[in-house]
Amino acid sequence: MQRGRGTAIVVVVLLLLLTALLAGCGSNATTTTQASTATTAAPPTTGSTPTSVTPTTGGATPTSAAGPATGEPIKVGVIISLTGAAASPSASTLNAIQLEVEAINAAGGVNGRPIALSIEDDGSDLQKATSAATKLIEQTKVAAVLGPFIPYGVPAVKEITEKAQVPEIIYMAPTMTDLGMKMKWSFSVGQSIPYNAQCFMELFQKEGYKKILTIADSLPTSVDHIPVLQDLIKANGGQPELVVMPDTWNDGDPDVSPIITKIADQLKSTKPDALLLLSNVVHFPIISKGLKGLGFTLPIICEPSIPLPVSLQMQGPEALEGVIGPSAGIINAAEIPADDPAKQLLMDVTARYTAKYNQPPDMFAGFGYDAIHILYNAMLTAGDDRAKIRDAIEATKDWQGTTGTFTYTADDHVGVHNGYYVWKVVGGQFKYQYTCSPQKQ
Repeated sequence: MQRGRGTAIVVVVLLLLLTALLAGCGSNATTTTQASTATTAAPPTTGSTPTSVTPTTGGATPTSAAGPATGEPIKVGVIISLTGAAASPSASTLNAIQLEVEAINAAGGVNGRPIALSIEDDGSDLQKATSAATKLIEQTKVAAVLGPFIPYGVPAVKEITEKAQVPEIIYMAPTMTDLGMKMKWSFSVGQSIPYNAQCFMELFQKEGYKKILTIADSLPTSVDHIPVLQDLIKANGGQPELVVMPDTWNDGDPDVSPIITKIADQLKSTKPDALLLLSNVVHFPIISKGLKGLGFTLPIICEPSIPLPVSLQMQGPEALEGVIGPSAGIINAAEIPADDPAKQLLMDVTARYTAKYNQPPDMFAGFGYDAIHILYNAMLTAGDDRAKIRDAIEATKDWQGTTGTFTYTADDHVGVHNGYYVWKVVGGQFKYQYTCSPQKQ
């Protein structure tokens, strides 16, 4: 994998998409903002931002009657990729954070104190991400850190926050290496790879697939799925058959046509029921379109980061027609069953985000929403005391977010193990198929 930089073509593609996606976010390396107390966005819905109860229970919602926050600001550091290869998908994460902070501050903030965001651009670069973390902790003296966005920056930043004893909430799903690291100060709002793999297994069984061909790019969040799936299949009596291609590619590769050719050859020789394509969001539509152009019509299964509006735009919606896979409910909240416990929250977040940015939220926006609200809930009882914030986050129990229901413990800082749905691209839209509820948890 290319650490901290992609090749020119990938950067150009992503930055062009960023132009359409990123509204109101500057490109300066450092931005300190205290969100405006005047906002047209409605306060968050009931159950999402408690003000008078502990963060373990959910509860009351801040209202405009409390008045805007005017006390001493609480500094929160945000490490995000405003530039570089990860700029496009991370834009919606920052959008969601800023939208929610604006609403929180307008409704009274943290017991009268506004949240002030100190935003650091990591440039999609590992070294810049660690420098940003150090600056936020030692110079800005933030109460907590959100980020980084880039998965290859997570271990290094986590090491910094753990050593400095600063609470950190990571947007992305943890890799298997991350899961193996003891975390005391770092928490995640992304689903774990084992949970994703369990959703894949459920999908295989529901769709009746007997043989699946799979291939992964070099990103840990892609390739880590394969051994976990192999273990699940072994425990299931060897069914279904999983044919693993040894080939791989980097997220910054400008040309994946050789991979398309290799996949095509394997499809011809193994004749699987479906293809599990564990690919980054840039290359997935290209590979899918290439295989369709070669006449392949078998189902293509995607990982959770693929169902995004950007994915449909890159190569045209026809490139993803028929693609199926698990992802968060915020993908298309209107499609979720009416009795789903997350329905109202997802509809509210979708409405407010769309009104603000003229486009629907995606899973990365959901990460931003969950991260800032989990932190906000903790600060309601902890203020800006780092150790108390850490303890309050760890005490979070049965809190409904956009990516699932969160319960952290001393031994589990991932905290979310449900909340995915299986989506299928039909007529250029992500259509709900069923709720992911694997038996193995």
